[in-house]
Formats: sequence, structure tokens, C-alpha cells
Amino acid sequence: MDTTAQDAPPGHVRTVLAWLALTAILGLGAWLRLGALDLGYSSDEVGTVTGAGFRGIFDHPETGVNPPLWRWMFNLPFSPWDAPWWGRRFSFVMSELAIVLGFVVGRRAGGGSAWAGLGAALLLAAHPWCVRYGVTFRVYATWSAVLLAHVWSLGHALEREAGPARRPWLVLAVVTAVVAPWLHYFSVPVLLVLGAAVLLGMPGRRRLVALYVPAALGVTPLVPYVLFEEGRRVAPDREPLRQVLVKLSSLDVQPPPLVWSALWRGLSRVLGFWPDLGLTMTTTTLLLLLLVLVRWRAATPTLRLAAAGLAGVLGGTALLAQVQYVRPSTLVMVLTFAGPALVAAPSVLPWRLARVLGVVAVTGWYAGNLPHHLTKERQTWEVERGIPWVLDHAEELEARRGGRPYVVSPAHRLWTVWFHLAHSEPRAATRGEGCTGWRPCFEHEGVVWAGVDAVDGSLLDALVLYVDAWRTEELGRGCEVVHDGGAWVLLDCHAEPVDPVPPRL
Repeated sequence: MDTTAQDAPPGHVRTVLAWLALTAILGLGAWLRLGALDLGYSSDEVGTVTGAGFRGIFDHPETGVNPPLWRWMFNLPFSPWDAPWWGRRFSFVMSELAIVLGFVVGRRAGGGSAWAGLGAALLLAAHPWCVRYGVTFRVYATWSAVLLAHVWSLGHALEREAGPARRPWLVLAVVTAVVAPWLHYFSVPVLLVLGAAVLLGMPGRRRLVALYVPAALGVTPLVPYVLFEEGRRVAPDREPLRQVLVKLSSLDVQPPPLVWSALWRGLSRVLGFWPDLGLTMTTTTLLLLLLVLVRWRAATPTLRLAAAGLAGVLGGTALLAQVQYVRPSTLVMVLTFAGPALVAAPSVLPWRLARVLGVVAVTGWYAGNLPHHLTKERQTWEVERGIPWVLDHAEELEARRGGRPYVVSPAHRLWTVWFHLAHSEPRAATRGEGCTGWRPCFEHEGVVWAGVDAVDGSLLDALVLYVDAWRTEELGRGCEVVHDGGAWVLLDCHAEPVDPVPPRL
């Protein structure tokens, strides 16, 4: 009788079950992402497209805010129209890879706890912003995978003695550290904090801080662009810094519905006010980071690195937000470290039961409300379907248009229309005679397309494509709704022109 299965060690069974669970999480992540893969291109994606050569991309003003590596990767081998198509699929692959790396980093951070690894993987798989940027022609999913690979490899190197077994991990740590700043400038403050953690918090391994020297040397060609090229920076005047930091440190989630609907309602009666849910999540994050700091010696090197990386992202945001608008994509960077750091934090507790229950509780605390949050965010993503819908129905709309222009709002969305129509970058757009009085504007195959920010339907005689879920009362005044897509709307406005020159709004 074969007793192999009966004699299989429990650890082996747990490993198999853990990888099966990870496979299910990967499937969930893929399913969520594929549903957003066919959205129309966003203005950020279109802004990444260029037909410039190697040197032209490097010298472009965009290099002042975004390093050239990502643009080199896709704009050099592909046409402007094909670049975002391939870039989205590359992001999808790297996003799935980040889930796997989140698992192995979280497990190692938790001292071998599969629960910690699965909790980290779940956050990276199902958080709305990881889903959205997992199928976007932007660098964030790739950055997440590269930084997780860096923490994973450096954690291995810190736990091994010098010798041939450690050398491959050191090489991977150096390579990922060199590549990261060429993907995104935010890597610099993060790597600085990681280096400080190695130097100050890894007794006996402080020499390994030298692996960051190649990264520091490698980023020097970009320094002049960061310091002096300000043309593409967006002023940080949209949200107060406190609100930005709460949004990031709370992971932009709320407690599970059962908790805030039952416990929080009871607390509100006792306290006389409703506790701030976002601030509650922020407090949890800070307490978990404090727990790792207090129990630093009990934490694995990988957990120390993940916690330091999270502190680097939050601290870097507090500094860089003084000169640059912080986009929602920064949440992907937060989650890169928050997934393994926060979920594995209870592993520093001295009691086994507390460690296991703590990991499960933290995972549920941050992930319990993700389905609702994901549903809510997906509704806003539908705004990207507005432009493709209008272009797909252009022939049907021609009679209604009657020679009038199309007006697109907000104005920056106009160049996304050009990209979908002409399959070329925005700087190739052509102004025609019909653009007189409009700015910005282009003419394509005899049709005038103009962009405005403030829309008052009573002043426009045009088909108005408004691609924003937030609407004002002035928007629909004097207009007929042609199609309402929820997050976007197409209006037919019939203002009586007071002169032959279209209004400039």
C-alpha cells in the first residue's frame, strides 16, 4: 500500500494549499482587470504617446516629471496607435506579477506565514486603483512589480551570509534599484528610506547599503530635468495636504460594512459625533507601523524593508506634494508596500495565536469593504467610454450635428478625441478655418472639434460631449440629452448665436 500521501508533511500540504489560494486570487485579479481593458484611452495615456526618437524622448519636457524609460519601451518599437495597446497588456502582465510578488514578500515579511502572503496578494489584486492601473498604459503596475522584486531580493540577501548563495539576490537588488528611478522619480525618496533602514536598522548588514550607489549614479543624467524642467508640472492646488495624506495612509478604503454600520453607530451615540472613517483607517496604519518599529528586532528583514518603503512613500508624498499634484495612481505605490507591511505586522507579536488572528483581522479590516469600493470606482471609470461611443456613432449623429462643431469638456479631453480619430499624437492635430474663435481646437475630415472647461449650454450651438461625472446646472440649460452614459453625457445645445464667431469659454 502506498502511504506517500498519508505521510506527506503538513508543511507541504499547507504550501500546496497556499499556492492554490494564490492561483484563485490571481484569477480574481485577472477577471477584475480584463473588465477594464477595453475602456477608451485616458488623457494621461494619450499624453504618454510620442513619435519622437530616442533622444527626442529624453529631451522632451515630459522628462521633467516622468523618466523616459517607459516611453522608450513602447514609443520606439511601436506606432503611436499601437503603443498604448501593447502598453496596457504589458501593465496587465506586470500587475499580475505584482500580485505574486506581493504574496512572496508578504509571506517572507510574516516569517513564513502564508496568511500574510495571501492577505497582501488580495489587497494588490482587488484594490480599485491597482485594478485600474493594472490595465492602463502607465508605469505604475510595472513600478509596483519592480519595487516588490527589490524588497524580496534584498530581504533574501539580508538573511543570508556572504557567499555564492547570496550573490544572485544582491544582483537582483542592485538591478531593480537602478531601474526604479528610470521608471518613476518617486523611487528616489523610497530608495533613500530603504537605504536608511539598511544602514540604521540592520545590524551586521550595514555594508549592504552600498548596493544603492549604482542607483544613485544611474539617476544622475536625469537630475537637470527634474530640477529645471517645470513645464509639465501640475500645481498642488486641488486638495489640502492633510486630505491627501489621509487618503493615502487609509489606503482610500473604509472599515468593513458590519463594523461601521454596527459598532460605529453605537460609538456615535456615545461620543455624540460620527467618527471619521478615513481617519480611523489612517490611525490603524500608523499603529501597525508603530508596532513594527517597537518590535523591530522581532521583525524579519523583509518586514522592516516593507515598513520602511511605506514610510518612504508617505513621507515622500508629504514633501513632493508641495510642488506637484498627487494623483490617485500614488495609491498603487502605497499599496506596493502597505500590502505586505500592514498585513504582516502582527507577525511581530510574541504569541502564535495573536499572530495568526492579527493577520486575518488586518486583512479583513482593509479588504472587507473592497467590493463596495470597487463597484463605486468602476462607475467613474465609465467616463472613458464616452469618446469611443460618440466616434462609433458618428454617422448616426451626422444629421443631428448639421455642420455644427463638437464641443468637448473638460478641454484636455479634446486631444484624446484626436488620438482616437487620427491614431496619432496630439501635437500632430491640425487647425482648420472652422477653428476660428475656438481654443483649443482641431479640424478632422471637415468636422470641427473644440474644447472648453466651463460649459453653459445656453451659450453653445453644438453637440457637447461632457466627459465628467460631476455636472452643473448650467450644463443642460438649453440642451437636449442625446445619450446619457452615467459618467458622461452627449448634449445637443441650440443657443441662438449673437454673432458668427463661436463663444470662447
